Amino acid sequence: MSGHHLPVERAAEIFADVCAAHVSTGWLAALSARAHQRLEPFETVLKAAIAASPVMHADETGARVAGANHWVHVAGTDALTFYGVHPKRGREAMDGFGILPSFAGTLVTDALASYDV
Repeated sequence: MSGHHLPVERAAEIFADVCAAHVSTGWLAALSARAHQRLEPFETVLKAAIAASPVMHADETGARVAGANHWVHVAGTDALTFYGVHPKRGREAMDGFGILPSFAGTLVTDALASYDV
């Protein structure tokens, strides 16, 4: 659902059509929340590895979340990428993800003022 931006209802239809498994939308929605929870240790390690890199790229782009404007922030290296969604574009969001505050290397950006320390 997340990787292909599928609505929960559509994902349930695909399960039924492809696997002949009729699953509830509630069950599917709960899977996403459980997966997020179980990936928290990985996310912590990922953020630390990106922050420890000598070079990092950071950028952001607008997106709609539940009908409201949000920002998808990305921080990455040549091998690792973190995506985070936040209602704000600036430094509050960037610091909130916990990567930029501890990054001491070369930061590659589009020169948005919020990236200046």
